Amino acid sequence: MDKRTRALVWAAGGIAGGVVGGWAGTAGAQTRLLLVDRTADCVWLLHDANNDGSIDLSTEVGLFFGAGNADGLGTCLNPNILGAGPLGSGGATGGENGAGVRLVLVGDQDGGRRCVFALRDRNGDGDAMDAGEAVIGAASAAPGEAVPAFGTPNASGVSFAFPTGVAFDAQGRACVTNAGNTLGADAIWRLVDGDGDGAFGSAGEITPVVGDATTGFGPGNGPFSPQEIVFAGPAGGGGGVGAVGYMRESGTANQGVWRLQDLNNNGRADDPGEFTLFFGAGNGSGVTVSAGFAVDVDPTRPGAVYMLQTATGGVDQLYRLRDGNGDGDAMDAGEAELVFSTAEAGFTSIDAMTLADGSVLISENGGDATKNGSIIRLRDIDGDGRFASTGERSTWLLAAVSGRIRAVRAMSLYPVPPALPTRCNLADVTGIGGPPASPDGLLTGDDFNAFIAAFASAGPLADVTGIGGPPAAPDGLITGDDFNAFIAAFAQGCP
Repeated sequence: MDKRTRALVWAAGGIAGGVVGGWAGTAGAQTRLLLVDRTADCVWLLHDANNDGSIDLSTEVGLFFGAGNADGLGTCLNPNILGAGPLGSGGATGGENGAGVRLVLVGDQDGGRRCVFALRDRNGDGDAMDAGEAVIGAASAAPGEAVPAFGTPNASGVSFAFPTGVAFDAQGRACVTNAGNTLGADAIWRLVDGDGDGAFGSAGEITPVVGDATTGFGPGNGPFSPQEIVFAGPAGGGGGVGAVGYMRESGTANQGVWRLQDLNNNGRADDPGEFTLFFGAGNGSGVTVSAGFAVDVDPTRPGAVYMLQTATGGVDQLYRLRDGNGDGDAMDAGEAELVFSTAEAGFTSIDAMTLADGSVLISENGGDATKNGSIIRLRDIDGDGRFASTGERSTWLLAAVSGRIRAVRAMSLYPVPPALPTRCNLADVTGIGGPPASPDGLLTGDDFNAFIAAFASAGPLADVTGIGGPPAAPDGLITGDDFNAFIAAFAQGCP
């Protein structure tokens, strides 16, 4: 899941749900979160509309993707994982206030699906149910599958029979983990839509990040069972060249958290020294490592990550892991701290996700009618680094409120896009150093150069007015009227 990217977006854009010591945010700063429901077989969008720090109104829960979608894809049958990319990762402009759309990937490991759905809210109405908003991003091409893949198997021949993790790097490129589980190989794949068709099914659009290299997972299934991934990046800069990623591993032989980094800039992170154990058995803190799915970065402590696990006896535990001596792992004494634990009956933690204020959301899927489908929030009020004091645990989502959410499996932030700056006049055609047609409320040399270049090439950016018509009324033609109108508006400047 691309949880870290969204946490960083919240912090940078001022749209986090709150700050340390309190939840309430400013107007327009409501929390939005996507989750997959393995019982209702759909994706929900949760929106803390009244900014009270919880989902406690039925109107704060809406269907993002499911049965009845206009693209006729039916619905996901066993949704296991999801992640939402940054603005612009949707591959099309429009929607989301015109700032570009987010690509949402949902992994479905049902035998009749075995695919990754690609969802895009192109019209910005808060769902991917409209025509052209949902496609099969990558259908599995695992050899020997007993049930044919849903849709046309991807031409790269990659298995997505058991997708278990989604993350987006700093360039907005999707990375998906697949656990072989007797079908295909254990791998982390990078998905890039090279031909612009909105999917990743064409040849060469899926390439390995960590695959069957000597120091990676090894060939085929091997002893690994890779789960969630997250990118932290240098100084928290997101994934990319030289960036650091973390992967939760649940296989018996390799349980814990693994660290990945492309050191030689070849696009992969499975060369010698690039895919290494960050935390696992034999650690100096004396932690008995158990199975689990979730890993996420602590945005308030550089170099720290959270690991969720279920210990012997059904005890749910959240550990904070931190490389204190800079040796690239958290295996030394004192580098792992138990920050939350509960042995309560009927509670089974599944996913953990951090928010920009340092709090943690944990989804619950234990089968208890009063808890199943709920999400708890942990907040360090007293500053001791743990979530064990009175008042530090609260209910963020109570499933009974909506009456619809039944089994939360995975979560991903889906922040409200920042508002676009108002165009000061028709000469404001671009932002400083930004792409064309992204006004910033300023008139600079960037606007002038962008217009002149577009006018010389008859590009649409230069179509700022109609022949003899009012300003800012483009007519599909680029003439002297456009040139004269731009020069006059540029000379006028902005207020």
